[in-house]
Amino acid sequence: MSKKILYQDRTAALMDDALVLRGFTKILGRPRRLALGQIVAFRVRERADFPDGELPSWGKDDRGVWYTRDPRRWRRARSIEIILDNGDQFGFAPAHPNRFKELMEQLNIPER
Repeated sequence: MSKKILYQDRTAALMDDALVLRGFTKILGRPRRLALGQIVAFRVRERADFPDGELPSWGKDDRGVWYTRDPRRWRRARSIEIILDNGDQFGFAPAHPNRFKELMEQLNIPER
């Protein structure tokens, strides 16, 4: 059964049943698939919310959120952070964060 793709860019693919984060590991850039049922909330962070005024390019940020590998992230003004039911948190910077946010709300995933 094919899954409906709701949003897709070089950082992520949001489908009707899962979110795939690309560049999850730095060396091989492997993706990570998260079932939508695992996602309990999301938040939007502005560039100014970070201590150095820049979105992380890879690794943990100031709050311990794991950011996927994205060497072009410095161009972006906003990031999305995903919060899972086990407490893990992952961040990425989609090309169209407002559209991604709208889709998450349509999927009944709350913003924190």
